[in-house]
Order: sequence, then C-alpha cells, then structure tokens
Amino acid sequence: MLVSDKRTIVSNAEKLVFVVPGAVGLDTQLPSVAILTDMGLEHGAVYTSYNSKQRCLQIHVPGTSQSSYPFLNKVPGVESQISHLTRDAAMPPSNPLEEHLLKAFEFGKSSLPTYTHWEKGKEAPAGNVRV
Repeated sequence: MLVSDKRTIVSNAEKLVFVVPGAVGLDTQLPSVAILTDMGLEHGAVYTSYNSKQRCLQIHVPGTSQSSYPFLNKVPGVESQISHLTRDAAMPPSNPLEEHLLKAFEFGKSSLPTYTHWEKGKEAPAGNVRV
C-alpha cells in the first residue's frame, strides 16, 4: 500500500498516476493499492481507478470528513480540528489536540507508534488530550 497526503488548497488528483509501485522501486507484478489524500480540500467524492500496467488500485480522497473517514465520529470535535489544521496551515494550534494532530501531519511522522496507536482503535492520543 502506498499513501501520499497533500495539504494544498488545490486538487492533486492528477498526481495519483505517480503514486505507483514502479515509482518507488517496488515490484509492479504484485497487486497494490495507492491512496492520495487531499486534506486541504473541502470534502468531495472519493475517486477510484485501476492502473492495469502497474496492477494498482488508485484512490483519491479529497477532504477530511466523516464520510471519507468514518472513525472521525468516535471523538466529538476531532473532524473540525483536523479540518482546521489541514486547511489553515499558517494558524498555530489552539489546543492540545490540535498540537498533537499537527505534529502527526509533519513529514514522516504519521508512521511513528505515537500516531498509529490511536489509528488502530486502541485509545485516543496520549497526554489526556481533550477536544
């Protein structure tokens, strides 16, 4: 699985063609999934396509809404916090949850255990973070 996330205010859907196994030196004979998230956009329809040459299902996800990410409804207010952070990068975090999420959005940080633990549904971020 390949994932690319963008925080721009314009769509990056056309860049999905570059999120393929061959572009990062992986075997193109094995089936794969590529996801490009445009977190800085308003919510839109999720788009899927299949790249038969690369054997890759490609998914474009615009925005950060509960319809795209159903787990966001598990903690009240987290959707609006993420939406605020992804659309207004110049604003400093206004509370501990925003600060935690902003750190998770830094390049390469989303794969660290601190940020994936919550994604696996086990518990909210450490440090008594409240919305």
